[in-house]
Amino acid sequence: MLAFIFCLAASAADQKKDLSILDGKIRALRQQMTQLFSKRQSLENELAKIEKQSGHLAKKIRRLKSQSIQLKEKKHDIEKKLAREKAALDRLKSQLAHNIRAAYSIGKQEPLKLLLHQNQVATLSRTLTYYRYFNRARLAEIAQVKQQLASIQALTKSLEQKESHLQSVLEELKQERLALEQLKKSRKKLLSLIKSKLKTQKDKLAQLQKNKHNLEKLIQKAQQASTFLPSINQGKPFHQLKGQLHWPVKGKLVRRFGSRRSSGTRWEGVIIQAPEGTPVRAIYPGHVIFADWLKGYGLLLILKHDNQFMSIYAFNQSLMKNVGDPVEAGEIIATIGRSGGRSSPGLYFAIRKSGKPINPERWCRKTKRGRVS
Repeated sequence: MLAFIFCLAASAADQKKDLSILDGKIRALRQQMTQLFSKRQSLENELAKIEKQSGHLAKKIRRLKSQSIQLKEKKHDIEKKLAREKAALDRLKSQLAHNIRAAYSIGKQEPLKLLLHQNQVATLSRTLTYYRYFNRARLAEIAQVKQQLASIQALTKSLEQKESHLQSVLEELKQERLALEQLKKSRKKLLSLIKSKLKTQKDKLAQLQKNKHNLEKLIQKAQQASTFLPSINQGKPFHQLKGQLHWPVKGKLVRRFGSRRSSGTRWEGVIIQAPEGTPVRAIYPGHVIFADWLKGYGLLLILKHDNQFMSIYAFNQSLMKNVGDPVEAGEIIATIGRSGGRSSPGLYFAIRKSGKPINPERWCRKTKRGRVS
């Protein structure tokens, strides 16, 4: 009996020891998880910063391209003007040559010859006066030629300056593109690091649920904040356009509304695959109630159309509108990207009615072989 009691005591002591070891392992595991989550948060913050910078660069590149086109048009106009001035100069040279030939036909000693052939003083006076006027006309033509030459030289200098500025703009454009490519590589590296940390489906599910909750809270707050936005001319009401709305971008539907995600949840919108940088257009008039980076959605823009309907555009490369901006149907509001941790470019597009997700395929125009336009 005494041996049995000692045995129980030893067993209890071993269990306490095992429990203490297990608690230590749990604490160590929690500490590791805390460090992991902290690292992931740091990487996601850095990713958000890079994607915002990438968006700003993309916008700047579009502006530089526009400036380059304008400079080429100005260069073309100057070249046409230069051609006109040269033609005018050629005409003046031809006229001057004609006058010189006429003067030569009179002779190098025109005044003396004229004096020898004059019988009357009045006639002589008129001839001499004409000769003076003739010489003055020659001098005026010479001055005009010089003025035209100066004008052409000024135009040439202006053309050279325009060309120099154009080259400078194009070089800046190349540097901006290089910086953008470097940012993209850095972003891919960060994405790889983040994905390597999120190993289990449980982590992905928890993150998606949190993202969904954050988005719903964001939409609710944005709806409340947009109560006093000014009205905008919308034409036909949104609810009467079912099946008639234009899609925000042309491309291929790679994820449909309600399709299952890898985490087990279902998509509450669609994903349209399109080349990076493709313009994204508003499907209906409205006001921007959110335009910023949101975890899980990247660069996100939300349009409020009326008291019931709103549209959501995510994974963008850059945002072209700000909160409070009025937007017309078909107006460019963003560009296609891969923000929010996407591995390939595309647009997440969703429509909500009274805060609840509805199928965009029932509201936009019919798809053709899985493509939208």
